[in-house]
Amino acid sequence: MQAPDTTSAYGLWFLVFINSAIFIFFAFS
Repeated sequence: MQAPDTTSAYGLWFLVFINSAIFIFFAFS
C-alpha cells in the first residue's frame, strides 16, 4: 500500500469538500 498517495488523495478530497461547503454556505446565506 502506498500511504503518501492515499494521504494526498484524502487531502485533495478534503479541500474539495471544504470549498464546496463554503460555496454553498455563501450561496444560501
